[in-house]
Amino acid sequence: RGGGRGGGTRGCKRPRPRIFPKHVDLDDMEAVVQHVVDAYPAAPKLLVGFSAGANLAVNYLAAAGDGSPFVAACSVSNGF
Repeated sequence: RGGGRGGGTRGCKRPRPRIFPKHVDLDDMEAVVQHVVDAYPAAPKLLVGFSAGANLAVNYLAAAGDGSPFVAACSVSNGF
């Protein structure tokens, strides 16, 4: 109901569950990145994520923008 010209309300009122709710929580990722930066300040940093980790890596890079310490990144088999 509700998608066409009928009398029903449009859209779905139920919230859609997140598929990877913990894999996009960036607090832990930011703590790990900061630890690596502090431990190895002069080393070039590369980021590789696989599957759900790829989703986390992509979301981290999007949030960090130009502030990311990584010189390169690779996302392998990212779900979405």
